[in-house]
Amino acid sequence: MKELRDKLAAAEKKQLRKPRVEDLEWKRIPIPPSRIKIVNYTREKPLVAFNPGALFKKGKLEIFPRLIFDYHLYVSSIGRFEVELDNIADSEEEFETEIILAPEELWEFRGCEDPRIIEIKEGYAILYTGFGYQARGNGFEPVVVQGFALLNSEFKPTRKGFIRILGRDEDYISPLKDSAFIEYGRRSPFLTRPEVGGVSAGWWGVLNLEDLTINAEDMKPVLFPEKWELKVGWSTNTVKIGFNEYLVGWHAIHKETNAYLNGFCLISDDGRLLAVSDYLLAPKLLWEKYGDRPHVIFGNGLVLVKDTLYWVGGVSDYAIGIYSIELDKILEKLKWIEG
Repeated sequence: MKELRDKLAAAEKKQLRKPRVEDLEWKRIPIPPSRIKIVNYTREKPLVAFNPGALFKKGKLEIFPRLIFDYHLYVSSIGRFEVELDNIADSEEEFETEIILAPEELWEFRGCEDPRIIEIKEGYAILYTGFGYQARGNGFEPVVVQGFALLNSEFKPTRKGFIRILGRDEDYISPLKDSAFIEYGRRSPFLTRPEVGGVSAGWWGVLNLEDLTINAEDMKPVLFPEKWELKVGWSTNTVKIGFNEYLVGWHAIHKETNAYLNGFCLISDDGRLLAVSDYLLAPKLLWEKYGDRPHVIFGNGLVLVKDTLYWVGGVSDYAIGIYSIELDKILEKLKWIEG
């Protein structure tokens, strides 16, 4: 899309981060797929459960994993289970899990992936990656779209669709993923990641919820890959921590190691990058480094409970990791750009 290519070319790109991992004192708790039991589907055990979204509600952490039951077509669905924060590390119980989103539309035919969920007045809003097809001539071509779903209070879908970027002469739909609401409303300030001229960077825009569109003219690139990175993207939902200050996780793929490394930044609702960290969370232990796609911690849930920050993420494309740390230890590592 010409508008986005022009904006990317005109943007000031300066080095903001360093190629280092700061080893913070994260508490690290694994949840392997063997502890997931599906209660509303004929197959009770997923082969893998990873890349979850998360919420904190009524004293419990609600986790929304990506589930896969076969390695043939590798089709994903999204589930939901609850955990008690106080006894996650000590318990060996199975988590009864209900599938809440499964492929229904052509654009998600191959899977509903990598959810980010927020609670809203009507129930819940989920952003997820739809991997599927669009009709082309007498056949289909693959697409990776930014899916959107509304769920009622019982986690039943009431609306599904995917997001389009509107340009003067063309629309952009794929690949589009790794999105997050800054605030939720009819016109929502929004973080997303298109691929523009082969560059995967973090962008800001305004999402019109009525027709699920973003005007390309309003968009701006916010977070760029550094010279040692293949790509960057938004990893989590946002958490408001101050007046017009929203904490969000991001990830980058390192060119030399092919590892997913994670950091944080502060964003304003109008898309200004206020502060950013170097890498603060990376695969370290065997269960984090070794899996179906090695050396990955990825998204998708960020939850603040009192003074403790929880990053609820996927581990090497097979398991869930619950990472917790004092919020202040993260804020101390942010380098201010504005403010």
